[in-house]
Amino acid sequence: NHKTCPVCGTAVDGEVCPDNLLSFLIDTSHETADVCANCDQISQPMHFCETCQQALCNCCRHSTHQARMFAAHRVVPLEERARVKGRMTCPIHGEPYILYSVENRNLACIVCFNNAGFDSRHHLVQIDAAHKMGCEKLDKATVKLRAFQDDVDEQLQLRKRLVSELVESHRIACESIRQTCQEMTDTLLTVRDRLLKKLDEEMATRIQHFREQMRQLTSLQPTTRLCLLSASIFCSSASKLDFLQCYADLLKRIQSLISMQCEKPQYTGDLTVDSREEFNRALEPFLGLSSFLLCSNVNSGSDGNERSCETASPRTSFVRRSGSSVVNGCRLLLSKYQLVVDLAGAFGEQFTKVETPLQQYSHEMTKLGKKVQELQRDLTLRRCIIEKDCTIDLIRRCKDLDVRVSQHSSVVNDLQPQLQQIWQEELDRVRRQQVLFREKIEEIITLREKARHIVNVAKQLEPYAVCLAAVTSVIDHKRCHKPDPAPMETICQQINTLEPDSQQRIEAIEKEEQNRRLIQDQKKREEQMKIAAVKKSLKTTKEQKKLMRKSAGDKCVL
Repeated sequence: NHKTCPVCGTAVDGEVCPDNLLSFLIDTSHETADVCANCDQISQPMHFCETCQQALCNCCRHSTHQARMFAAHRVVPLEERARVKGRMTCPIHGEPYILYSVENRNLACIVCFNNAGFDSRHHLVQIDAAHKMGCEKLDKATVKLRAFQDDVDEQLQLRKRLVSELVESHRIACESIRQTCQEMTDTLLTVRDRLLKKLDEEMATRIQHFREQMRQLTSLQPTTRLCLLSASIFCSSASKLDFLQCYADLLKRIQSLISMQCEKPQYTGDLTVDSREEFNRALEPFLGLSSFLLCSNVNSGSDGNERSCETASPRTSFVRRSGSSVVNGCRLLLSKYQLVVDLAGAFGEQFTKVETPLQQYSHEMTKLGKKVQELQRDLTLRRCIIEKDCTIDLIRRCKDLDVRVSQHSSVVNDLQPQLQQIWQEELDRVRRQQVLFREKIEEIITLREKARHIVNVAKQLEPYAVCLAAVTSVIDHKRCHKPDPAPMETICQQINTLEPDSQQRIEAIEKEEQNRRLIQDQKKREEQMKIAAVKKSLKTTKEQKKLMRKSAGDKCVL
């Protein structure tokens, strides 16, 4: 069976160990009230003689313990007397407890003292001394426990205050959500009614225009039919003379009818309105970028205190108007790069005028808050005396800081029109970019519709093309087969079919290289033969003859 600890709530297997401390407190609380052992009465204050082990009232104490023989008796208040609930003797040796081991934290008798080692005896003290030491430690722990209890009470009160603030904040947030939702609903309904009215007016205008053109076209139909009937009669049954006599007049009427051009309709049948854009503009104060435009309606009081209390700060007007994340107390987490980009330009210059003093005021406010907190702790926890002059100076500095913050709030309110102009320009630029992007999206949709239409038309033409191809193949065979390619085209096709590392291509390249070398060798031999023939055709000079004779004589000598 799983049981839970009554202190920490942890699941425990088996039986729960008894708590001796709680058992002692329970047994002590069940004790009966002690009466005086002499008069059997209860008269406060009551006393207890530890020597006699009897309770005495105040009167009996003075009457019975005035003699010299009772001078050694120890009389204490009844509340301070200690009844021993546990064992008074050692369970091992049967001797009464007279010592206490500080090291092991248990009682010891005289036999335990004699059996203990020399080092262990230093940790054995008398019961009175151990009781005194334990009381001192317990008093110190009690002081710390009281401080902890005060801290717990303070934290408990803080949680209760936070819960009450949370409930109030929840109520305000719910009311704000309902109010914002109602405002958005009313705005959307107003825009809806305006757009529907605009559509009705546009439809009425177009219907009137179309009906006027229909009336004009309807009036032309009888005259057209009469001319067609007249032309048919003259061509079929009229004599030549009658035809020639009336021909010019009828032709003139027909020409006048043909010359009349029907006016093109000024409108199309597609009645559209950019409702999303209208709804987007209507919801911009609640959801769009323009929700960051602040209201400049500020009510300031006459003096500093009233001004600090009644001045509608920029954040107040912003929270009341907007539906952004700032209402919930959330701030956008911006990176350093985004922060640098956002603070560039005219906005950064104006924002510096707001941020720099605020950082200084926030630093001063933190210091003052810490000083006030220290004074509160001195008064409540440390039980110290706080100086009056220090408190008055602290109040004066807080009021001065409040006045400066209020003045800075007026400076911020004066900067709002300039910032609104900057933001409005940014919004206009973003809106123009959105319009351009939306136009491109619509252009893409139109192109896709045209592509689908062309595909459908091509699919409708496909059966006719197949039929014509079949008929042509029967009539002319040349149109069904491609003409044979030219020789050069055939060679190029063969080259394209060969792979770069194919064996056939390698062999062709080697063969071509071998042919090139043979041709070069043939040319060299022909040139050498020509040179030899030229040399043979030349006459022999005298020097050559002398050389020839000399070489012949040398051969004869040899």
